Amino acid sequence: MTLPVVENLTQIIYYREHAEFTQTAGANIYVDGQFHTSLLPGGYTAFCLKPGPHRLGAYFTQGAIYPGKSTHLYEANLQGGQTYFLRVNEYGVTEPQAIDRIQAEVSLQTIFRQSHMLNRASSIQACAYDRDREQEKRQYSIDIEVLFPPGSSALSEAGREALRDLALTIRQDLNRINQVSVLNQFHDQQGNALPETLLKQRAKAIRNQLINNALPSSLIAISSQLQPDAAHQTCIGECASPQQRIVVYAQ
Repeated sequence: MTLPVVENLTQIIYYREHAEFTQTAGANIYVDGQFHTSLLPGGYTAFCLKPGPHRLGAYFTQGAIYPGKSTHLYEANLQGGQTYFLRVNEYGVTEPQAIDRIQAEVSLQTIFRQSHMLNRASSIQACAYDRDREQEKRQYSIDIEVLFPPGSSALSEAGREALRDLALTIRQDLNRINQVSVLNQFHDQQGNALPETLLKQRAKAIRNQLINNALPSSLIAISSQLQPDAAHQTCIGECASPQQRIVVYAQ
């Protein structure tokens, strides 16, 4: 689990996968136009910045006319107390890929932190963590048939009630909610993939219902990435098989 930082800092986790296609060269990470480190496949770097606008990018070549410090950068106004997960694009695109927390943390379980290069990025700050926000991840699940009639994206009355119960349970279980990650069910009972449009509509319906029941919209992420089970699981109703439920992580 990635530790939360204090409100006057923002945290960046920048990583490379062991992808089917990867560049053999190191990915040179620049922060605000200054060199930070060179990432190899299967490596990551973690660092903190002051909140506000920043420029980040990764480059695989540095020729005589190397324009790297200023072109094709990821520019963002980074918020205090937040952690951003960025993945190197292996196809030579300088801008990183923004990845949601639950997908990134699965990848980070199999890669290693790199710190063998001398950091020259002067805007990087020493990280400080907010221990009051550090909480064990909790897992909840709801049978998809409770939420939606077959083939429908409209929540049933039982589904709305189940999500109201879920939101209440999360608020009772956690002193402070830092993240709510919803793993959307994406196969039917026969194991067939559901249409992309239906998945998006269901994700929107689930998200809206959680927001309507006082979970902050900025903390809710929807994903279809399969995850290992967490240690503490609470089923809203009976626990269904993985293909027949949505799973919600909160911490």
